[in-house]
Amino acid sequence: MSRSSAALLFTAAACVVTIMASGVPMSAQAPRALAPHAARGVVFDDRNANGTRERGEPGLAGVVVSNQDEVVRTDSLGNYALGASGTGAVFVSIPRGFRAVGGFWRRADTPLSVDFPLARQPEPARFRFALASDTHLSPASVERTRRLRTIVDSVAPELALVTGDLVRDALRVGEKEATGYYDLVRTEFEAFRTPLFTVPGNHEIFGIERTLSQVDPAHPLFGRAMYRAYRGPDYYSFNAGGVHFVGLNTVDIDDQRYSGHVDSLQLAWLARDLALVPA
Repeated sequence: MSRSSAALLFTAAACVVTIMASGVPMSAQAPRALAPHAARGVVFDDRNANGTRERGEPGLAGVVVSNQDEVVRTDSLGNYALGASGTGAVFVSIPRGFRAVGGFWRRADTPLSVDFPLARQPEPARFRFALASDTHLSPASVERTRRLRTIVDSVAPELALVTGDLVRDALRVGEKEATGYYDLVRTEFEAFRTPLFTVPGNHEIFGIERTLSQVDPAHPLFGRAMYRAYRGPDYYSFNAGGVHFVGLNTVDIDDQRYSGHVDSLQLAWLARDLALVPA
């Protein structure tokens, strides 16, 4: 495919996964679960890349924003509005020639507007990205991920993708152990200099093997919710190097089991996302 029309779909099932990007740095304690909420805000040209809109920093028209259900474009002033559907995560589908400042996603339940600062970033003549999977982070295995970071940052690709099984295990353990692994993922992935995008694998699904985890399905972080609380949208899109990247969550839950499957909600979102990609 030519770079002007290329698209890349990254997903996984079971120990394989879909891609997702790192979000806004969060506090050390386990974050609260996301919940659907209406959101509005502005996408703007953050010319000094400080994350704050200042005089002379215009809104960006035609940028795609989504809540994992609705997919909209910003108006001529960079404004957007989304209803109270989706998962509670709002993300900007980063356009060509830009990078996100402070993360590509936000919680939808912020008291003020949900804004997205973007800084201009010239596209390189040669576009490269790194791909890794199954970091299975725990205190015992952390050095492998640090070695990965050394390799990736030394090669300095335009971005890196980690396609699932980020943590050692959230399936069959309690909240304290699972959030400990997720906290480690957050700390280690934020140390990468290279922009890093991730998607969940089966090991990221919290507590579903209930006979072992003893986690109640009514727990607010049960199932996919823990991943979203820490990492944001578990399916999303962005653009880089002339390529439209799409990350999907290919792990479905059936009681205490999981299987490789892309559900109808994602497929409906995907159709809306691709409808806004130029031919």
